[in-house]
Amino acid sequence: MTRPNKPTDLDETSWETTVRDEIATIHPRLVLPRAAGPVEAADLQAVDLELLAAQAVIDADERSTSTGGRFSAVDLRAGAIRALSRTGLVAERTIGRGAAALL
Repeated sequence: MTRPNKPTDLDETSWETTVRDEIATIHPRLVLPRAAGPVEAADLQAVDLELLAAQAVIDADERSTSTGGRFSAVDLRAGAIRALSRTGLVAERTIGRGAAALL
């Protein structure tokens, strides 16, 4: 993944290892394999679309500060994905059909 101002000589694999090692130093149990936990799905009809949209815009606005407050499609998509991720909705992934596949 490309990032603005990313050092050209950064080795992603070694950086990932360094970050994982740091996490393990802080709390060794965090890097141990764990059993899957139960997932309780939220009701799709209970999701407040207006609130979800507002959360997505707030998230996109916070992301845009690094570019002088200019929104991009990437900022909006990331905000929407993060807002959706906090809802508790669980659905089968349907590649290429977008959010309409949930409905």
